[in-house]
Amino acid sequence: MVRLYRLRAFPQSPLAQYIAASMWPLPMTGVISHETALDLLGLSNVNPSKIHLTLPTSLRILRRVIPQLHVPNKADLESDEVTTLEGTTITTPVRAGPDFSLRASAPKSRTPYLGMSLAGKQ
Repeated sequence: MVRLYRLRAFPQSPLAQYIAASMWPLPMTGVISHETALDLLGLSNVNPSKIHLTLPTSLRILRRVIPQLHVPNKADLESDEVTTLEGTTITTPVRAGPDFSLRASAPKSRTPYLGMSLAGKQ
């Protein structure tokens, strides 16, 4: 079992929960993706209730060990589909937008992402 500790003498990052989530599937790390990535990048009007992670397809995980607030997705990401945001790995808008749009559970009544903003963000 892996445990994460936070030092009280140091300020906590506003993205601490996302950094911890990306470290969950040790020994590999997950990448924040889908609507969670779009929300963090300010490109979505969706406020996700869970943290979406993309994990390598080779990683085997047991359903019983998935934290309740995590939604694992499997894909092998290319290096140009991943970036960092304040210390955590996150999919680029070009990857996160289509991932979110293709999800069967994506809300149909909402604009999944602001396509006009994609030109300037990567």
